[in-house]
Amino acid sequence: MPADTRANDLAHWQTVLVSHDVEATARAIRGSVCSALSPGVVTVADQTLGFTKGLLIKDPDGHAVAVIQP
Repeated sequence: MPADTRANDLAHWQTVLVSHDVEATARAIRGSVCSALSPGVVTVADQTLGFTKGLLIKDPDGHAVAVIQP
């Protein structure tokens, strides 16, 4: 994935994973080959999205992965 790919590019692809502990996921990626795209775990006040917390990371190939917590 090109390093300058943005969320509105045609090449952008995002996978969504559901976790029951997004905080643990954030701790697990520290020091791994994945990197955080968001500044940390984000708490979502609007429940219409279907999740309460989220984290956006980049996998080793550069693809975005959204980790959400119901």
